[in-house]
Amino acid sequence: MSIVEKIKSEMAAFDAKRKSLTEELQKQFPDLFKEFFVKHDWVNDFMWHQYTPYFNDGDECVFSVDNGEDSLSINGIEWYDGKKENREVYQELAEILTAVPEEFYKDLFGDHVEVTVKRDGTIEKEEYEHD
Repeated sequence: MSIVEKIKSEMAAFDAKRKSLTEELQKQFPDLFKEFFVKHDWVNDFMWHQYTPYFNDGDECVFSVDNGEDSLSINGIEWYDGKKENREVYQELAEILTAVPEEFYKDLFGDHVEVTVKRDGTIEKEEYEHD
């Protein structure tokens, strides 16, 4: 086996492992939030956006996840429209979501999507249009 064939073989094995691990994490991801939903029984779902900008004023366009407290929606209500007494819940959720490296989000859910995690453990992805 040539060096090139060995490299291709190793890369194929790596990609297969990555795909398998990503699929497993996709299955486990909703379970990570069970405690959050139990703690905040009024929360039915939460949502964030993730995408690569189409234009970045000359800078490189890099994938990112809008999961900061002011970018999240809980029960369809964004942080700045929510009740002031619930803002600490947005902060808590943002802290949880930002603990996951952004590159995992792209593998898990894709690019240019709006991701909604529901209390029942389902995850919905919809195409997200942005500037």
